[in-house]
Amino acid sequence: MLRLLAGFMLLLTASTLPAAAATDDEDTCYSGVFTQQEIDACTRALGATDKVGKELAGLYYERALKYRLTRQYQLALADVNTVLKLDPGFRFAYTLRAHVYADLGDFTRALADHNKVIELEPNSAVALTGRGIAYTRQRKYALAFADFDKAVAIDAGYFYGYYYRAEAYAQAGDLKKALADYEKAASLRPDDENAQARLKEIRARLRGGGKR
Repeated sequence: MLRLLAGFMLLLTASTLPAAAATDDEDTCYSGVFTQQEIDACTRALGATDKVGKELAGLYYERALKYRLTRQYQLALADVNTVLKLDPGFRFAYTLRAHVYADLGDFTRALADHNKVIELEPNSAVALTGRGIAYTRQRKYALAFADFDKAVAIDAGYFYGYYYRAEAYAQAGDLKKALADYEKAASLRPDDENAQARLKEIRARLRGGGKR
């Protein structure tokens, strides 16, 4: 109840903000930063805006993305469902919802949303990689590799295609192929700490006599 009241008060405050402050909140919402401060700015912007339809969907999408990246999955799901009611053709919203479903362990719904995106854009390396990740989590490796292979064939410089194919190879026990993909991913993004750490780990496992 206290949380509900706090949310109501935040919306009430947002609705009385001067136009300049509301604009600042919208700019903060779209800032590409993912903390509770930016989420609060999105909430105030939503309370103050007179936008409707697709323009309103954009604000909800930004807040949904921030909720997901701060692990507030149920709030993210609620917002992205609102996005798709406002704009059923918003392709990136299906991708986001698929990732949220995967975060919640609902791979059946995650796959349905990835399939929807691929239906809308068959040559989307992003969607194919997303579906490959979902298949990997289900240990459906043949399907996962087919999607990753197609993703990197479409976009030979797509970091995530190589990174997550490497993850799938590692999970399936093929460390040599995982190493090759981690090396490719690391070459594409030398400053990516995750890729460098995984590359180091796989090299160590291979030196230690890891499987295959």
